[in-house]
Amino acid sequence: MILVTKRDGRTQPFDRSKIDNVIKQAFKNIYGEEKPEIAADLAELVNIYNGITIEEIQDQVQLLLMKDHPAVAEHFILYREKRRIRRESIKKVHYSSEYLTKDFLAKYDDYPAHMNAVSKFTYLRTYSRDIVELGRRETYKETCIRSVDHNISMDTRPRTKEVIKELKEEAEKLFDLQFNLRGFLSGRALFTGGSSAAEKYPLSLFNCSFVEPNKLQDFYDVLYLLSVGAGVGYRITWDVVEKLPRFRKDVKLEIMPYSPVPKTMRKEKTQILKGAGLAMINVGDSRDGWGKAVVEFLELLSVDSDPTIKKIRLIFNNIRPSGTPLKTFGGK
Repeated sequence: MILVTKRDGRTQPFDRSKIDNVIKQAFKNIYGEEKPEIAADLAELVNIYNGITIEEIQDQVQLLLMKDHPAVAEHFILYREKRRIRRESIKKVHYSSEYLTKDFLAKYDDYPAHMNAVSKFTYLRTYSRDIVELGRRETYKETCIRSVDHNISMDTRPRTKEVIKELKEEAEKLFDLQFNLRGFLSGRALFTGGSSAAEKYPLSLFNCSFVEPNKLQDFYDVLYLLSVGAGVGYRITWDVVEKLPRFRKDVKLEIMPYSPVPKTMRKEKTQILKGAGLAMINVGDSRDGWGKAVVEFLELLSVDSDPTIKKIRLIFNNIRPSGTPLKTFGGK
C-alpha cells in the first residue's frame, strides 16, 4: 500500500480517484463537461511513490495539463492559489476586536474541543458566515468574536476609562461562555450581529414579531420581516379575516418564461404597468421588491380593484438566477 503525505505531516493511503476527480472538475469548469476519458488517462500518468506529498502530486497534474490543455491548466493553477490563500487565512483570525485582545484570543482554538460533529454541523449550517474575500466560512472562534463585539458595542454609556475596562471584562466573560458552549446570544445575533446584514437590516436581529393582518398592506410587513430573518406570527381569526377584502374570480394569471437580465440592468424596485385590461408586475430583485409585488398582486385580485383589469402578467426577469451568492446575508 502506497502512503501519501498530507500537508500537516500525516499520511493516508493513496487514492487515484481523487486525482481523477480533480482533473474532471477542472475540465468541467472550462468546457462544461468532465471529459472522464482524458481525466482518467492523465491521472494514470501521475508518478506515485511512497511518501509523495499532496503538493508534489498537484505539481505533476499541473505540468501534464500545461502540456496539452493550457486553458484547463490555468484554471487549475488559479484554483490551487485560491485554496492556498484559504488555508493560510484559517491560520489567523480574520476579525479584530475592540474589546478582546490578541493575547486573550490566543488562548482559544478555532473550535472548542468538546464541540461534537452534530453541534459543529449545526453551527456551520446555520451561524457561520461567508468571508467572501477569503473564499471560506468563519470558524467558531471568529463567529464568537464578531457577535460578542457587536453585543458589547450596544452599551450606550460614554467610553470613559472605567467603562471601557468594564466592557472588556464583560466581553471576555461572554466570549468564554459562548466559545465553551455554556451560554449564547440569540441565534439571530449569532448569525448577523456585527455584520453588514445587521447594519443594513437591523430588523434581522429581532427574534419574534407579530402582525394582525386586517389590510393587504400588512402582508408586505409579513414578507419583509420573514426575508430579513425575523420570526413572524399573525392572527387569522374570523374577526380579523372579515376586515380583509374579497377576491375576484374573473382575472387570468400569466407567468412569463424566465429570462434573466444582466446584473447591470437588474432593477430592485417592482414596476407596475396597467392598460388595455392588462396589469404587468415586473418583480424587483430586493426584499422591498418582493413585498410590494405580493401586495400589488393581491390588490389587483381584490373586488376593490379596477374592474377593467382582466389579466395579470408576472415577470421575474429582474430576479437574480438560482445559485447566485447573497453577499449581505450569505448563502445563495
